[in-house]
Amino acid sequence: MDMPSLFRRVANSFRNRLRPTTAERWCADYFRARKSAPPPSRAPLVVVEAVEDIFFYSLHGVILDGLRKAHGIRVSRWAARSLNPGAYGTLRGLIASRLDRHLVSRRRWKRMYDLLCDEAGARADTWHMPWAELSYLWRTWRLFRGLTGIDQLAALTVDGVLVGDLVIDSYLRFRPSITVNIRDGYLFWVMRRALKDIAGTRAFFRREKPAVYLTTYSTYVQHGVPVRVAVEMGISTWSFANAQEFSTRLTPDHLLHTRRNAGYAAEFAAMDDQEAKLARADTLLGGRLSGVADVVTSTMRSAYQVRTHEVPDVRGAAVVFLHDFYDSPHIYSWMVFHDFWEWTCATVDILQQAGLPFFLKPHPSQRAESSRDLERLVLQYPGVRFLSTDISNRQLVDAGMACAVTVYGSVAAEMAYMGVPSITCSDNPHASFDAFHLAHDRAQYRALLLGFQNLPRDAQRLRRQACAFYYMHNLNNTPEELELRDRMFAFYAYLAPNDASFDPVRMEQLLADLERAAGFRDYIAILAGEL
Repeated sequence: MDMPSLFRRVANSFRNRLRPTTAERWCADYFRARKSAPPPSRAPLVVVEAVEDIFFYSLHGVILDGLRKAHGIRVSRWAARSLNPGAYGTLRGLIASRLDRHLVSRRRWKRMYDLLCDEAGARADTWHMPWAELSYLWRTWRLFRGLTGIDQLAALTVDGVLVGDLVIDSYLRFRPSITVNIRDGYLFWVMRRALKDIAGTRAFFRREKPAVYLTTYSTYVQHGVPVRVAVEMGISTWSFANAQEFSTRLTPDHLLHTRRNAGYAAEFAAMDDQEAKLARADTLLGGRLSGVADVVTSTMRSAYQVRTHEVPDVRGAAVVFLHDFYDSPHIYSWMVFHDFWEWTCATVDILQQAGLPFFLKPHPSQRAESSRDLERLVLQYPGVRFLSTDISNRQLVDAGMACAVTVYGSVAAEMAYMGVPSITCSDNPHASFDAFHLAHDRAQYRALLLGFQNLPRDAQRLRRQACAFYYMHNLNNTPEELELRDRMFAFYAYLAPNDASFDPVRMEQLLADLERAAGFRDYIAILAGEL
């Protein structure tokens, strides 16, 4: 390729990525038209996490519009983006990441948020004073050099803020890597990022004094650090990142965007009309296991659709349901293993050495990067047997599998519904029900794996607890809350495909459906009360 042609391609690439998509242009115009006159300078402040995602942009826009109508507010932003996937691997990747962040994406999304917000806010990836930058480097170096293992890293607390789990998840996702190397230079930079974000968000929140902070996720350094600082400072903080409820209030005892689950079993045992609740859950969970998508699985590839009839002999075997190696592991309060690769290898080692029959089944919606790691597993464990994702989990149960093994996956409840016990090794939504076998440490995990063929298989009890769990996790809301959650998910599912499918009429209808929901009015009233 000649140089003029190359330059034209690069220039065209920049021009195309500087232009907002059809959906972005429409949303910008929609919320600009709804924005009221400049608010009073003393109006309470709401800060939104400014992420480069059209779903969260629009969702925050609808909420801010509702708050502006209910209560005079000022709106500012915290632009949290500070780490990019794949930026570490090569010089080309690093340069492309910097150009994208500073010359392309930043400019485009800054214009978008200028139309949504009243004030400029602040960014996580700005440079601080030279002496401050040197201080971050020196403190990070001392922490980095003192690391002796992954457990110590997971417990890392800086200036009163626990960041170790966020650092681990960020390293896995953004390096990307299947496990953490505590001597890797990129880990140093992720730790430095955490220290900078603690200082930056604290300074921003102290200066601006927001009453409410609306965030997306609570995982990774860029999302999690502002959440933990905001909650520590007494700012009303809300996330919108689980499939069970419209929004989750984050508190000192629950800094996770996942739904509170510790009391599920006790709360259900105290409920009236349990049989009707179980029947309702049975219908929906049974539908999911027949391949019918529910709210939780509507945007994912179903593990229960039959795509092949070639099922190997799994009689008496454990099936290990793999997780996406690059997904965030620390979405619950604790876990025995700190990444999914270490868990996978430990599980295979235990089962192979004991001579117990088992199969590995990849996650049906795993990222493309995980494919090469499955090949790496085959090289490391030549005799390991994989199951095709085209085989449905229902087929595996019918073929005689004995036990499901997962870290914290929803497959545990699905298997229990079909009469198959499961083993988990992390805090998870099923943890309060005694029909699910939970290991709290490696010794317990090993013991459960070695005895998986002898785990109780009371099918009626397993199914009843699976339905009780499903009710508590997905249905234990008021009718208004359920309607609002389902409308939000319909909105999300619509925006998930590519921009070519965007229909302004449909988009406006979905936003109007959200605003008209009784649960949305209730939610706006709750936020207004925080102001």
